[in-house]
Amino acid sequence: METQEIGKQIADLLNLHNDLVEEFRPVNPSRYLYIIEKDIVIGATRVEKMCWFMSLSRHTVTHPDHRSKGVGYRLLGMAEDKARGYGSQVIVGTVKVSNNSAARMLHRRGWYKVQNFTNSHTSHELAVWMKNL
Repeated sequence: METQEIGKQIADLLNLHNDLVEEFRPVNPSRYLYIIEKDIVIGATRVEKMCWFMSLSRHTVTHPDHRSKGVGYRLLGMAEDKARGYGSQVIVGTVKVSNNSAARMLHRRGWYKVQNFTNSHTSHELAVWMKNL
């Protein structure tokens, strides 16, 4: 599959399922970790090094036809490995408080909830999750 098509599919997943403030245009796939099956991006996430000890997992998304099949779990494992590769000691991320399936998955991977807050741009109730690496 061509790089442009991968970038478009990742952006489409983010736009359709993450309820973000700004719409994504086709993204640069080299900035994402993703899983492809039969020429379809079935999940993607992004990891950024925030400072010398911490990385941020952002915009993890799974194709609706592939939810509850371990895709998100695999993506989080990939994100944790990437953060370790950066030399990070912890990884953090946010999830909507109402997203119980994501909370269960994070808990199974050893993440723990640090606190809740309201996003001032979207009014979404979010939970901050963290894992020691």
